[in-house]
Amino acid sequence: MNQRAILAYTVCIVVVAALVVAGKFAGLGDVFYNLNFLVPSRMACDSVVIVGIDAASINEVGAWPWSRGTQARLFERISEGKPSAVAADILFPRRPDDIPGNDSLLSVLMRMNNVVLPFRIDAFGEVGAQTPAAPFIHPHRFLMFTKRNELAGRDFFSAETMTDQDTTLSRTAHRRGFINISTLKASQTLREIIHVVRHGQEYYPSFSIAAVATFLGCTPDKVVLDGSGCIILDDSLRVPLSSYAASMRINFRGPPGSIATVSAASLLSGAVSPDLLRGKLVFVGITDAAASSDFFITPVGSDFPGIEVWATSSADILQKKWIRHGGVGSLLNIVIIFLIFPGLALLFRGRRAVLIISGVGIVALSVCASAALFHFAWYFWDPRYHLFAFIGA
Repeated sequence: MNQRAILAYTVCIVVVAALVVAGKFAGLGDVFYNLNFLVPSRMACDSVVIVGIDAASINEVGAWPWSRGTQARLFERISEGKPSAVAADILFPRRPDDIPGNDSLLSVLMRMNNVVLPFRIDAFGEVGAQTPAAPFIHPHRFLMFTKRNELAGRDFFSAETMTDQDTTLSRTAHRRGFINISTLKASQTLREIIHVVRHGQEYYPSFSIAAVATFLGCTPDKVVLDGSGCIILDDSLRVPLSSYAASMRINFRGPPGSIATVSAASLLSGAVSPDLLRGKLVFVGITDAAASSDFFITPVGSDFPGIEVWATSSADILQKKWIRHGGVGSLLNIVIIFLIFPGLALLFRGRRAVLIISGVGIVALSVCASAALFHFAWYFWDPRYHLFAFIGA
């Protein structure tokens, strides 16, 4: 190979590498990622159930938000089923005009003793710019750490202000977690969920982590934030987090309704027995897109309820079936890139037809491997780089 050809190959490699690093081909990676969800997953999770405030519930009971008395009756019915944990994706505002209803709801939630309540991050800011955490939020931070000194080197979203709800109800929470969900700015598509935020020098868990910890019966010393990049629950369950934003990719089971869902109206009317909730991790929230803005665009479709995002993430953790990426697979990916280019170009120099057939074959195998790994090992193998390498060849 002459010097001009070597120079041309080198320039192509540098240009493609620069474009990849700059994220210019991220959209194509998202396309390959979304394609994996065209075939619905068959991963049922019997441990997680949603009690949905759906269209039927709103038609029968009335517009949301319901009175505190009605909400108290709903949670009473849920409690009768003896679930292991109840995660209420509801921000309870102060209702000074409904004292009897407040008292009823307070009484029910206090008796349950396994309720997970949310709080909301109103603003994100730099470390040190935060206002103090509310008294009923502060106790629910991570209390146990390993390798804490390494946390400073990791990227976390930093909360500037956090909103508490009705403080009378706040004290009924067994655990609490933040319910902020962030999507990619470019596509507004939700693919992963944040599980840890930093507030000053403290760290707070997501709604999903708080729910799973309650379901597993973890005491505060059994919920550990590890500086190497994971959350450890009950000594043995290690929940890996990305190095950026402490997030995890969501393994959507399918379109909305793929997680077992019970209508709130059916529970209130007695049409469905609360025994269906026995021993379950129960999420309570709105599943009617007309009643809330808490819905998202996802790889499995739009109008995906926020409550089902949290339920799906919790199912991922309990089943250890979150979407994995990176690691050894990334190294193998790089090897195949160089096998295609400049490997094929050097091996089949002057035999263009053979080069094209070989390149197409490798890229096709990569795409097939990506689909197989995603559905059987929950690992995302990104074939876009092999396509770029083939174009360069």
